Amino acid sequence: VSFDTPSTDPTTITPSAATVCAGSVLTLTASGGTLGSGGDDWVWYEGGCGPAGTFVQNTGTSATLNLTAPATAGTYDYFVRAEGGCGGNTNCATVSIVVEEASSTPTITASPATLCGPGNSDLTISGTLGTGSVWEVYEGGCGTGAGGTLVSSGTTSPVTVTPTITTDYFVLATASTSGVCAATACDNAT
Repeated sequence: VSFDTPSTDPTTITPSAATVCAGSVLTLTASGGTLGSGGDDWVWYEGGCGPAGTFVQNTGTSATLNLTAPATAGTYDYFVRAEGGCGGNTNCATVSIVVEEASSTPTITASPATLCGPGNSDLTISGTLGTGSVWEVYEGGCGTGAGGTLVSSGTTSPVTVTPTITTDYFVLATASTSGVCAATACDNAT
């Protein structure tokens, strides 16, 4: 008579990071449980345990899942359990991952681009802001590290400026809320 041992419940999922940028690589590792001897596998789901969620991957005897983080900002719940053994499916362990979106690199257009003497010009910013990011407009350089002076910080466009001499203006999108999605490069207008 052969004897198979059942799997035991996983208790913890440890993520490579609890907050990630959309589209980045994410690693989840299950621990606290063991696979039985009856050919059990670790099976991963998103949004719910087993049929209550969406199947992600069967990682076989490996308790580690490597995946690409979702493209849309939000909080995602991942689940893992052992399946296929003599003792049936185990209970799931779960972890929540926060995904932040990156900003697109902006473009900036001055209107009017030429002034006859002192006056106002509207700087129109085009692009998409990521999670918690804002547009920062500088004059004279791309950021303070490049010798620029911050003239505006916010989420709206256009930005009105009043130059008195020929001036280069730069715009960038700041990093996401937790910094996992980096600030963008600058675009500039004169």
